[in-house]
Amino acid sequence: MRELAGRFEVGLWYEYVWVGMWVNQYEVFCGGGGVVNGVELDQPQCRTVDECVRQILEDYKNEVERLRTV
Repeated sequence: MRELAGRFEVGLWYEYVWVGMWVNQYEVFCGGGGVVNGVELDQPQCRTVDECVRQILEDYKNEVERLRTV
């Protein structure tokens, strides 16, 4: 994410969810990903930093376009 920090406001998000019932209830890490300019993105599936940056930017672009049409 540092590669994007010079041009975008970036961060990370994650969440925990409660699963089970009553005494057998557990808090489980459910997922996370990046945040670019306030838009939450899924965790990128990539192998290199450059590939991750490209994937995050592409996901951000697609999400912004989707939000414009809503």
